[in-house]
Amino acid sequence: MNKVNDDYKFLKRNILKYYLSQFLFGIQFTAPIFILFLLANDLTLTEIAILGSLQAILIGFFEIPSGVLADFFGRKRVLIFAGFMALFGATVYSISHSFYTFLIADVFYALALSFKSGSDVSWIYDTLKNLKLENKFKRIKGKGDLINAVALFLSQGSITIFLVKDYRTYFILMIPITLLIVITIFSYREPAIHLTKDIKIKREFKTHLINSFKIIKNNHFLSYIFLFLILESIIGSAYYSLL
Repeated sequence: MNKVNDDYKFLKRNILKYYLSQFLFGIQFTAPIFILFLLANDLTLTEIAILGSLQAILIGFFEIPSGVLADFFGRKRVLIFAGFMALFGATVYSISHSFYTFLIADVFYALALSFKSGSDVSWIYDTLKNLKLENKFKRIKGKGDLINAVALFLSQGSITIFLVKDYRTYFILMIPITLLIVITIFSYREPAIHLTKDIKIKREFKTHLINSFKIIKNNHFLSYIFLFLILESIIGSAYYSLL
């Protein structure tokens, strides 16, 4: 009985940790000065466009495998991996001076974004399902999104007030932030994943991955959305770099 109460208590704490991680993920000191930072390191507009386009392609490519990995190995492990990728990305960016090192940092960030995408939402939903509070999912997710937006607004707004000459400072500031994200994720309690009977039968990773790609391939609507999002990201990145 005590174990059940302890599990309930720890799972309940997941909700507060979800809000905290959403706030930390929302802190983005680097976004407003990102292009300026790359230009200050003598990157050409073409190279900047390549970085943005490659990141968009990698995010799209790893989107499905990351979801499959989360199903098989747990949301927490996938989110820990995403946190470490963000930490590595911030670290490499803070010491980079050339196109190729920025390219490495972009790969880390692409992995972080693709592995976080959906996994955190699935994790909080599974938490609420275990707590029998899934009817509050929309409200809790909405509150998390609001907290994320507030953190984004405050962090980017602060740059206009406390602008420094060395843009690298903002990337260095992101290192402790991403480290806090990793520590927060490590403290998550992994909820039980409620699998359907069909998924339980097909728990072989390769089969599940192939089936996921088949669903997109055979569903024209999903295929168009998938390609549209990748193209939109590529074009948006290229356009933004030319502004």
